Amino acid sequence: MNTYINEENLTLPHFDRVKNAIEREIVQIFLNALNHSDQQSDVLYAIDKTSSLTGNSDALVAKLLVDNGLKAPRDCFPSDFLKHVDHIAEGQRLNFCGNINQSFRCLISFWNGVDDACISVISTTGCVQNQLYATN
Repeated sequence: MNTYINEENLTLPHFDRVKNAIEREIVQIFLNALNHSDQQSDVLYAIDKTSSLTGNSDALVAKLLVDNGLKAPRDCFPSDFLKHVDHIAEGQRLNFCGNINQSFRCLISFWNGVDDACISVISTTGCVQNQLYATN
């Protein structure tokens, strides 16, 4: 199933969130590799290309891009990254102890169609519960 990419369902990473030279290189390579033909496979291709050029795993590249603002439909991401996010989200849903990365919370909200909202993690006796709060 191909997802049509447009301004409403794709947010590119941006340099103002980049923390170091390695992340800057990864974001730059990804943006250069990204084809603007409006196909979901181009985002996945750009992640794979960036992974190959930097010697990092697809999942790590995807994580760094999400940490720097990338939001795209689920099928734009490599399966290892999706398994990782799903595993973390399931642990949160079941109230296991731990924390979920803010960028992952926003990505999951994006996937769930929650406009301008992020999943808020509330600590309760060392464990967490999920609630949605609009950021407006």
